Amino acid sequence: MKAKTIALLLMMCIALPLMAKGGKGEARFETTTIDMGTIDENKGAKSATFHFTNIGEGNLVITGATAQCGCTKPEYSEAPVASGKKGAVKVTYNPKGRPGAFSKTITVKFANAKKGKIILRIKGVVKR
Repeated sequence: MKAKTIALLLMMCIALPLMAKGGKGEARFETTTIDMGTIDENKGAKSATFHFTNIGEGNLVITGATAQCGCTKPEYSEAPVASGKKGAVKVTYNPKGRPGAFSKTITVKFANAKKGKIILRIKGVVKR
């Protein structure tokens, strides 16, 4: 709990000065859904990357990304994405013990953004 509080305070220290700079950031994702196709359960985890551009006037900071379940792990940079620059959210899905169709959501939260959060989705089929 203490580590989460420290992490939150650190993110606020990063985000607050960015919010003071002019306008807000705005993430435009190339896509919000990625079809991962058919995944072989025995070949291990598979990753997909969601790319976005900050089309807003201010810097954009990802403050968190949470997945629907423990089988899905989002990764992202905590560095600010300047106006006009690109960023990414990488999502890794572990198919072990999950045969059949899947559809998982990832909620990405932003500081200093016109839209505070966005929902991303991965989908596909796991074969044994």
